[in-house]
Amino acid sequence: MRVGAYVYCIPLPDSPGRFTVGGISVEGTFQLLQLPPGPYRVLAFDRQQNELEYQNAEAMGVYEGKGPVVRLAAGQTEQVRVTLLSTLP
Repeated sequence: MRVGAYVYCIPLPDSPGRFTVGGISVEGTFQLLQLPPGPYRVLAFDRQQNELEYQNAEAMGVYEGKGPVVRLAAGQTEQVRVTLLSTLP
């Protein structure tokens, strides 16, 4: 799969979830498998975010409302629509 962007599943504070990154195809689709149950904020960026402070609640505050929150249960499948966030080069 050619990657056109990146999706980040960021566990909310006090969540048992796991930070996960995946590629978004040039067609705009992505699939992340075996995410642990819990609430996540889903963010999509036009390029990789190597400096994303996902464990810092204050730093992540700038992304409040920028991506949907998904609450996953064991074995659940979810379809999510996200807005692509642009980053400066």
